[in-house]
Amino acid sequence: MLTRAWASPVSRLAYNWAPGLSTFIAPAQKCFVQSSHALYVQSAGKSSTPRDPERPKRPMSSYLRFAADLRQKQGLKDMKSIGEVWRKASPAEKQAFDEVAHAEQAAYKVKFEEYKSSGKMQAFDRDPAKPRRPTTGYFLWAQEQRAIPEIANMPVAESAKLLGSKWATLPDGIKAPLFAKGKADMAQFTAALKAYKESGAERAWLEKTGRLGSVLKSEAKKQAEQERIQLLKGKAKAKAENSKSKALAEAAGKKENKILAKEKLAAAKEKAKVKRAAAKEKKAAAVQKAKEKAREKAQAAKARAAKKAQAAQEKTAASRNAKAAKKRGCLDSL
Repeated sequence: MLTRAWASPVSRLAYNWAPGLSTFIAPAQKCFVQSSHALYVQSAGKSSTPRDPERPKRPMSSYLRFAADLRQKQGLKDMKSIGEVWRKASPAEKQAFDEVAHAEQAAYKVKFEEYKSSGKMQAFDRDPAKPRRPTTGYFLWAQEQRAIPEIANMPVAESAKLLGSKWATLPDGIKAPLFAKGKADMAQFTAALKAYKESGAERAWLEKTGRLGSVLKSEAKKQAEQERIQLLKGKAKAKAENSKSKALAEAAGKKENKILAKEKLAAAKEKAKVKRAAAKEKKAAAVQKAKEKAREKAQAAKARAAKKAQAAQEKTAASRNAKAAKKRGCLDSL
């Protein structure tokens, strides 16, 4: 689809100017808007808009005729030197160039007015068949307000500020019909513009006025830029996805390592537990063995003590028996 690459940047800026802008923007923003407006004007002046072949050509000034004459007759090409000669030239020397320039300028003005009044100039600047963008609800209301003498006699900037402040406090009941009309007009305009473009009338007008090549070039450049942006976005997306996949893989690796470390720690704890249990069991067995050994030793000692006591008792009994026998023997001898 062909865009309005040929439209004046100044006209676009004027159309998009917000209602009461000077009331609501900060001084820094205001300065930026003014600078942007100056840049738009400068770029518009330097634009390579095609020239209507039927438009009368502006004649050269007397100075340019004088310069061309000097270059032809004297071979003088330095513009600074030509300017110096022009400043020093007498009125009589300039008169011939002035007369021709004035005569051609007068003839040019007549031809240009005829060209303008014929409608060719407007038709070349803008296709008469192209639908015009409708006015917004705010501007519909502002047009009515500007008809009031009090506002009509005010400077433009001051009236814009006043209208902006009034619009901000305007009841919704008054704004609603204006918005509805603006919305309906915009829908009608959109449909008409679509039909105009699809009919091929826009392309035919651009081709007729010599703008088609620059518009197609602009479209190709815009398409290339969009493709470049999409490519960059694709690369950025792929890079992001790659980084995400890498991060997920690293996170999964860390998680797996963490699980392995946890399992290893649990195995080490279990091994230590088994080792402690075995040591405890071994120690308990050793204690039990020592107890049994001590008990056996005590029993052996007890048995020896009992045997010794029995032997002592037997010895004592034998001694008593011997004494008793001896005593009986003595008694028997008496």
